[in-house]
Amino acid sequence: MAKLVMLLQEAMMTMYKDDKSLTVFTELCGLYESNDANFYDMLDAIVNILDDEQLNQIEDIITNQYQGA
Repeated sequence: MAKLVMLLQEAMMTMYKDDKSLTVFTELCGLYESNDANFYDMLDAIVNILDDEQLNQIEDIITNQYQGA
């Protein structure tokens, strides 16, 4: 978790008042679109802090909405 926070603090340029999820989403999109290698480090950190139920929900979304896309 500390690594994720550190990476986010380094990367964050755009802050949306009272909306952390939008801020994180925007920064992740920016890293992905710029082909920044930190995107994969952040994705790894996020996946590692998710619990089993959260991982199941994401797996379900990937399987049912994006399979074969």
